[in-house]
Amino acid sequence: NTEDLIADSTAKIQQASILFEEISGELSSNRQIARKVTELVGEIAAASQEQAQGINQINNAVAEMDKVVQQNATNAEESASSSEEMNAQARHLSHVVGDLTRLVGGDSSGISTVRTESAGRQKGFIMDKKESLKSLKKGATGAPSLPMHKKIDF
Repeated sequence: NTEDLIADSTAKIQQASILFEEISGELSSNRQIARKVTELVGEIAAASQEQAQGINQINNAVAEMDKVVQQNATNAEESASSSEEMNAQARHLSHVVGDLTRLVGGDSSGISTVRTESAGRQKGFIMDKKESLKSLKKGATGAPSLPMHKKIDF
């Protein structure tokens, strides 16, 4: 029977057409999902790029802060060294002024302490007053010799 075969073929064609429409709808839905996924991946890539730039800026800022900290440490060391040297020079000047004050004032205590500073190390010696006065006139204290405009009698 040809009629039955034609009817059966027509029914199968209609079922195939319905399945094709369902498949077409699902494929269309899949295309929309794929577009959405592509958009999201693009947004994630853009956000990752921005984060990478932010991280680079942070790394640069940290590197600059490290340089500043190192420079501050260097400056602090230099300041401490300069301070020590200035203190040593101040002590030396104090002793020189004390000796000069005793010379000008005619102090006859008999003992004078003279100290010299060299490279942060302190050297000391004691001499009697006559040797001290001779040394001061000759400039033997390590300090620059002072011109004597006024004769001092002893």
